[in-house]
Amino acid sequence: MANPVVHFEIMVNGDVDAARRFYAEAFGWKIDANNPMNYGLVDNEGQGIGGGIGTPMHGPGYATFYMEVDDLEQALETIGRLGGKTIMPPMDVPAQPIAIAMFEDPSGIQLGLVQPKGPATAAAPDELELTLSRVVDAPREVAYATWTDPTSFDKWWGPHGMRTPVCEMDLRPGGILHTVMRDPSGTEYDNQGVFLEVVPNERLVFTDAYEPGWKPAAEPFMTAIISFEDAGDGKTRVTARALHRSVADRVKHEQMGFHQGWGESYQRFAAAVAKRR
Repeated sequence: MANPVVHFEIMVNGDVDAARRFYAEAFGWKIDANNPMNYGLVDNEGQGIGGGIGTPMHGPGYATFYMEVDDLEQALETIGRLGGKTIMPPMDVPAQPIAIAMFEDPSGIQLGLVQPKGPATAAAPDELELTLSRVVDAPREVAYATWTDPTSFDKWWGPHGMRTPVCEMDLRPGGILHTVMRDPSGTEYDNQGVFLEVVPNERLVFTDAYEPGWKPAAEPFMTAIISFEDAGDGKTRVTARALHRSVADRVKHEQMGFHQGWGESYQRFAAAVAKRR
């Protein structure tokens, strides 16, 4: 195949858990939705292509797939000449050696394109990391106090629509950080780890690689570094870095919705900080 299909996505506007059960039982798919975004990652088990099953941000549900091309601009030009149209211009995917675009064919069906940007190489440190930064309109002391207040977590932790009814934190190396997040359907996500470093008003480091008492966790996923930097004019730059042990874990986290989920969470955080001033 000249331009192979390399990824698929099924977005369900309704009972996404029922949809995942349907595909799992009908086709034997292994689907992992154990993440705060409730995005079901489909394991291709070395055959065919992988994909995901989730819910759309807005509008009706849909199914689509992505085709690999050598040149996005050239492919979109050909598509336009043949009666299609571009609906999302080429864009680089953060921390991945690919660019993507979306188009609509002459019948109105929306599909995706993927362009590799270079051969695979050994994982560099930044290939194991996801980063998001936001400036909030408050001094470091206020931003840090908001982040480290367990009673405030329910107001901002997680993407839009997510609640955090349980938050326990012990602000010291080895101290517990335990949250239970609840999505709009009532599904809960229990996460537990420990702090590695606590520097008031400057930095927090925590990981799920250990449980309280420094007991190694069975399935560690990431270590997070939250930094608070003076941005001038009484503002603070809050940066979240998620470090992973493998490229596969970093990709999985990104597919789970790191940029969207943490981005929305920090929008809510900025609002919570503003109310605290």
